[in-house]
Amino acid sequence: MLIGVKDHAAFPSSGWNTWWSLTGDVAIDPIVKAWRKAGLSTDFEPDYTPPGTCLWRAVATVASDKKILHRKMPNERNSWAIVREAIEGKHEDASFDYRPEFQVWLEGDELNFHYRSQDPTGLAWAQEMAGFIEEKYEYYYDHYDVRAMSNWLVDIMTNYVHAVALRPRGGFYYVPPARADLFFEILAVIEQTAPDHKLYKMPVVESSADVAEAVLDALNAEATKVLTDIEEDIDKGIKKRAIRSRKERAEELYEKLGDYQGVLGDGLKNVLDQIIAVKASLTEMEIVYEYDGLED
Repeated sequence: MLIGVKDHAAFPSSGWNTWWSLTGDVAIDPIVKAWRKAGLSTDFEPDYTPPGTCLWRAVATVASDKKILHRKMPNERNSWAIVREAIEGKHEDASFDYRPEFQVWLEGDELNFHYRSQDPTGLAWAQEMAGFIEEKYEYYYDHYDVRAMSNWLVDIMTNYVHAVALRPRGGFYYVPPARADLFFEILAVIEQTAPDHKLYKMPVVESSADVAEAVLDALNAEATKVLTDIEEDIDKGIKKRAIRSRKERAEELYEKLGDYQGVLGDGLKNVLDQIIAVKASLTEMEIVYEYDGLED
């Protein structure tokens, strides 16, 4: 569900603020189909959930029962123990027993189970829970829960729409006027495929000094973090392939900040100059690698 002005082209603004409230799970397939039909970049369409994440979500769903615990197996990747809590007695006479019922782990993308209970009743319970985990494991492969949906929205807003977070922990974003059309195309896809989710949008009617300052501070903070990370990598010495990826990140940042020049004017000049300098340093490193014949 979209909340706000429908006809953005007829509503002059200096950008848009956006935030969202998400409810329930969403199937990925309809989003992908609508995304491609709208001609949006496949680089940013939602990805299907990796097996390890599917298992973690499935196990966490089982453990939503307060008497069922999930514990990650030490030194084992994508391996969990399901533990059942048993309480007998009351008050000071109560006793607690924690029974590992079964273990579940991944080999490739296949689930494996090992049952520990020798009691028929306990074994039947464990097998029932294992069946539930298997069902949820398959479900989460092509469904986003609220956390996964929010992570995807943050990615497309900041890296595709070139929005900037106006709060340090995110949650409230400013979309520059140069990306308004793309922003509304994406919102239309989400409205069509995830109608229970609410995406709010509010036009910034006038680019006041306060708005400009908030956006500039947020962009400077984001750019400083990216450039600092790249400069630290340069100081450490990085390989040829890593140089290319850092250069691409710097170019993406430069493109993103370019969308804000119509709003902020020369306010970004210093940080844009810094990006150019960092790109030059990376280019020099590339030349050295090429000259010396060094491999990745």
